[in-house]
Amino acid sequence: MSSILLIDDDVNLSNLLAEYLRDQGFVVHTASDGQKGLHTFFELKPDLIVLDVTMPVKDGWETLKRIREMSQTPVIMLTARSDESEVLRGFSLGADDYVSKPFSFAQLGARDHAVLARTGGEIYQPWSKLDAGGLKSGFISPPRYSRRGVDCAHSNRVQAVGCFNTPSP
Repeated sequence: MSSILLIDDDVNLSNLLAEYLRDQGFVVHTASDGQKGLHTFFELKPDLIVLDVTMPVKDGWETLKRIREMSQTPVIMLTARSDESEVLRGFSLGADDYVSKPFSFAQLGARDHAVLARTGGEIYQPWSKLDAGGLKSGFISPPRYSRRGVDCAHSNRVQAVGCFNTPSP
């Protein structure tokens, strides 16, 4: 069962959405601000995060930046702001999808399933790198790959990038 961390300061919306997502088969945890959300994220390592932009204590942008420092767990942003600059900001910070309020729970549920299917479910892995004579190695979770130390999304396959010395047959 996939787990979702829902971070939103609107407690009524969070409760209703959490109930809906549980009915869809997800395990759902909630947090009411970015600071609590980060604590819960590092403690529970969910498969997906649904993150509101406008919150007290630590807003969604700062929360997303902090998550991206440590993980490539998929994040769907929720916001009442729908202007293009806000949407582009979310994607530039590493959001996987962006949903404007008001939204239908069914649509968000479908997006949750789609993002998890595209990313291979749980991908929480703080990167572990080994540098041996200029060659770098790290953990790679399909369907993502690492190119020059940068984690990149890649559809339906893992691509190895690097130089290998192998004898010809």
